[in-house]
Amino acid sequence: MSLYASAQDIRTIVVDSTKRVSGTPTDFSFDVSNFPRRPWTSVALESITIPKSFYDIGTGYNKFLLTVGAVSHVITITPGTYSQTDFATTLRLALNTASGLTWSVTWSSTTNKFTYSNTAAALTVITFTFGPPRTDSGGIAGCALQMGFDDNSTYTIPPNSVSFTAPNVLQMAYTNSLYLTSNICSTAQDSELQAILNVGVYQPWSFMYLENENMDQQSRLFTDPQANYWNFTLEDEFGFPVDLNGLNFIFTINVYIKDDTDELVKQDILARNLQKLEKDNEDNPIGVVAPYAGARNSKMPPPLTGGNKRFAF
Repeated sequence: MSLYASAQDIRTIVVDSTKRVSGTPTDFSFDVSNFPRRPWTSVALESITIPKSFYDIGTGYNKFLLTVGAVSHVITITPGTYSQTDFATTLRLALNTASGLTWSVTWSSTTNKFTYSNTAAALTVITFTFGPPRTDSGGIAGCALQMGFDDNSTYTIPPNSVSFTAPNVLQMAYTNSLYLTSNICSTAQDSELQAILNVGVYQPWSFMYLENENMDQQSRLFTDPQANYWNFTLEDEFGFPVDLNGLNFIFTINVYIKDDTDELVKQDILARNLQKLEKDNEDNPIGVVAPYAGARNSKMPPPLTGGNKRFAF
C-alpha cells in the first residue's frame, strides 16, 4: 500500500549545497520559494552523497596541554588526515619543540596503541591534559582519541618512567557519525533528519553514499517553517558543522502527505481480532476444558481450543 494517495501528494527536492543562498557548504539556507504550500505531513531523506574530505584532526579538535614540572605548553597539531605512523612523527616533533626534551612516539600495529618516552630528568612530573572534543573559546580541545586517551582527562606520566603506553587504542577519525539536521523537522530529537553512521570506515578523499530503502521508517514529521528558505546543517557527533574543506554535498528529500489508509486497515483488523478473541473466550471460558473422546486411553494431549485459536486475517 502506498505511503501517499496520489502523485500530487509527494514532492522530491534535490538539495545541492553549492546552490545555497547563504551560509557555508555544511550549514546553509536553501531557497524553496517555489515549493507548493500544502498540508504536508512527512519528510524523509531519499539519498545523500558526502565527500570524505573532512580531516581526522580538524580545526577545533587539534590541541592538548603538556605540563613538564611546573611549566605548561599548549600544543597545536596541524589539521590534516594522518596515518598512525605519520601522526606518531608529527606528535614527536611537536613534543620536542614545545618541551625542549627528546621524545619518542611509536605505534604498535598489533595493539594499535602509542608508546611514549622522553629524556626528562628523574622525578620530573609530566602530564597530558585534554579538554572537551571541541570548544570555540580557544581552549585545549582536541586530539585525545587519536593519541590514545579520553576527552576531558588528565594523564600523569609516572616519574622515572622510561616509557609508557597510552591506555586506549587509537581512533584516528575524530567523528564516526554525521547528522543531517533541519528546521523542517524541528519536532525530531535535535531536529535530526537523518543519521549517517560509520563514516570513519570510509577512505579519505572517497565519497560516502546512503540510500534509504524504507522511507516510512526513516520519515520525520514535517514542520513547515513558513518561509522561503529551509535551513540544513551537516553536523559531527559533537553537534558542530563538519568542515568539508571547501567541498559541497548533495542530497534528495521527499516531502509528502501520508495516506492513513494502511493505518485504518490495521486498526480494523485489530478490532476484528479482538472481537473474535472475546467471542472465543465466551464460548470456552478460561479453565474449562471440553471433553475429549479417547483421551483416557491416549498419551496425546487434547487439542488446543478456545482463546488459543489462530487469528484469521
